[in-house]
Amino acid sequence: MNLRHTAALALVGWYLMVPPTRWSISAPPSVARNSTTMDPSDPLSKWVVAASFDSASKCEHEKITFWRRSEADLDSVDPDKRVWAEAAREARCVSTDDPRLKESRMKFRHAAALELLGG
Repeated sequence: MNLRHTAALALVGWYLMVPPTRWSISAPPSVARNSTTMDPSDPLSKWVVAASFDSASKCEHEKITFWRRSEADLDSVDPDKRVWAEAAREARCVSTDDPRLKESRMKFRHAAALELLGG
């Protein structure tokens, strides 16, 4: 293994990613109720980076922790909490060099990521 290849391997990290969420209005403006939806079938390039890690094992550990913290919200009366819990269930650890991430520019939502991870 040459030095360039070793350096490239050292730069690979891991993202904890969640499906993108969208606000929608489910009724006419006079009785509008805002709600949030999420679609895990969206291309990975549109998913949101919730956190980054230097190893797959650290990412997987946080994914499990994230899901356990969010699991109770699946039965919440608050639709937004339910959507975040569903996003936690769909979360994935993805290598930073995964070619699916290069399909378009990824979104980093640090404030949302901190909220998701309880930070």
